[in-house]
Amino acid sequence: MEKDIEDIYVEFHRRAQAVFFSVFRDFNSCIEGVSRRSEEHEFRWQREQYVNRLQQQLEILAREMLSRNEAIKHRDLLSQNLRHFIQDYIHQFVQKVKAL
Repeated sequence: MEKDIEDIYVEFHRRAQAVFFSVFRDFNSCIEGVSRRSEEHEFRWQREQYVNRLQQQLEILAREMLSRNEAIKHRDLLSQNLRHFIQDYIHQFVQKVKAL
């Protein structure tokens, strides 16, 4: 794999991590007063809203990076891997929420 694509991956992860932790902090603030025992439905609804928000922001980031790097070799591989990375971040978010 060429160096350029590796640089794009590094930049994506750096920016995606910032998005991830920002959305997670916002989620924590939002559910601060929600009791999981008596308001589980509200908790799950909020979780889904924030999962969707995270996914949208990461997809915007991926599209931006693909747009800026249209001429790169292995563009299909880049696109595929960015989609995979997004799914990983969403999975990590859900696992982190479950641990609360």
